[in-house]
Amino acid sequence: MTWRNWPANWSRRRHPDPARRSTSAPSGRADGGQGGTTRRRATHPGPPRRNLLACPGRFCCTTRWPRRRGDAVELTLTPTTAEELARLLGPLQQGYAEDLVAHRGMTPEAALERTVTQIRELLPAGAATEGVLLRTARAGDTEVGWIWVTLPAAAAPNQAWIHNIEVHEEHRGRGYARRMIQLIEAELAHLGVPELGLNVFGTNTVAIGLYRSLGFEVTAQQMAKRITPAG
Repeated sequence: MTWRNWPANWSRRRHPDPARRSTSAPSGRADGGQGGTTRRRATHPGPPRRNLLACPGRFCCTTRWPRRRGDAVELTLTPTTAEELARLLGPLQQGYAEDLVAHRGMTPEAALERTVTQIRELLPAGAATEGVLLRTARAGDTEVGWIWVTLPAAAAPNQAWIHNIEVHEEHRGRGYARRMIQLIEAELAHLGVPELGLNVFGTNTVAIGLYRSLGFEVTAQQMAKRITPAG
């Protein structure tokens, strides 16, 4: 399951002056095909075990969700390596371009070009880009998905943003997406981030249901209507 959550105002989050860069990323949609942005307060869902001693970087390297009764394995989030990101970005670019074609009426060529450009601007240093959390999810020793979150910036000083969350196809239907969001919330809570936001297409009813069950609420909406060509 891939849920691409590109913010409509992503350029302004990085460039507060709208005149410096036009908004080109698609807004998400929620509720019956209407566009929507959702958010929730970042809460601490339980004390994760964190491997701080092994972490040379700015953020914790390992966050684990405590195993609950009935869980087969423990889910772990670790920093995504450059090699992992290079492998994961290909499917992300293709899938997001397909979303643009389906929901924005773009040509496949234009959609792919926009996707590649936006990812390059959002991750200029790849996995080493500052101000982002790129985390690979593993159940035991098996990679099951990944999540990409941008930390608060000057244009949105209190809100982190989920750009992408994906569970690999062969591991879907096991609750991993929910667990990944809960783990990221725990990490954000430790960093003092008070709010987490995302966008979602209105046709993605599974994702909308998940987000609502996790406490996200709609904060903005966009609506669109097809116009029948004249005679």
